[in-house]
Amino acid sequence: MIALSHTRLRDAISAALSSSGAMSVVGRADDLAHAIELTRTARPDGLVLGAGLLEGDIVHDLQELVSEIPDARIVVVGTETSTAYGTAIKAAGAADYVALDSGAESVVSAVRRAIPKGSSGGPDQ
Repeated sequence: MIALSHTRLRDAISAALSSSGAMSVVGRADDLAHAIELTRTARPDGLVLGAGLLEGDIVHDLQELVSEIPDARIVVVGTETSTAYGTAIKAAGAADYVALDSGAESVVSAVRRAIPKGSSGGPDQ
């Protein structure tokens, strides 16, 4: 599943994931409430989440999201490039953090690391 507020970016990452075989995209959301609703019904193994969808205390919001979908591996993408930010996002429960300026291939690689082969929705499914 992909949850990003920017349509073009959401579509580009979706296309990159689908064409690489890294993930079958089972849903798309443009806000956090819709993402949570979709994850409750689709139960995805992975979620690519735009950091911009997390409001207020980003770490707290991410921890709440992880508690909502404990089995999903969340890869957060955003514009922040500091290592400390990525570390805080991972400490809050995300599988990985990818700065968007590193490109779609970095997102694909993070998803491949986060979703093991053989899991539902993972590579080679």
